Amino acid sequence: MRGFIHVPVTGRYGFNLATDDQSSLRLSTSANPAAAKEIASQPNWTEPRAYT
Repeated sequence: MRGFIHVPVTGRYGFNLATDDQSSLRLSTSANPAAAKEIASQPNWTEPRAYT
């Protein structure tokens, strides 16, 4: 899945990641996707909502 998050105000936001097999969550502080940095990853399968 890919998408965009447009936050209404500047501040601290929390993100959680649970996955079937593996995934990576990347965010950019600009509109440029090439500037995205990985902020979370999951190399294996997890239970749904297993955000630990």
